[in-house]
Amino acid sequence: MYAAGAGTVFTFVPSVVLKLNYHTIQTLSGLMTLILAIVLHPEAQKKAQKEIDSIIKDHLPTLEDQELLPYVNAFVDESQRWKPVVPLGVAHYSFEDDVYDGYFIPKGSVVTGNALYVSLD
Repeated sequence: MYAAGAGTVFTFVPSVVLKLNYHTIQTLSGLMTLILAIVLHPEAQKKAQKEIDSIIKDHLPTLEDQELLPYVNAFVDESQRWKPVVPLGVAHYSFEDDVYDGYFIPKGSVVTGNALYVSLD
């Protein structure tokens, strides 16, 4: 039995978080970034809502409506560029010796691209 109170939050949340898989965490991270962008830029959220209201009148938005909502798509894309879910990208394995920009990368090295740097370039 759970009782209401501050203790409930701290004891219940970790057990839920442990059950989340990698993809769920990525999705939640992306959603939290979008919510942060909305909170920090209410004028952009109002513009996105206005676009949705003007295009979607008689039904809930579907994937088929995505082409009709360019500002909303750009807003979501920009939030992911602004704060990428995986800022260091995915690690890669070097199968042979290589030289990149004057740096020697020996065979067997693990190389990680900096997605955050690339997205802000």
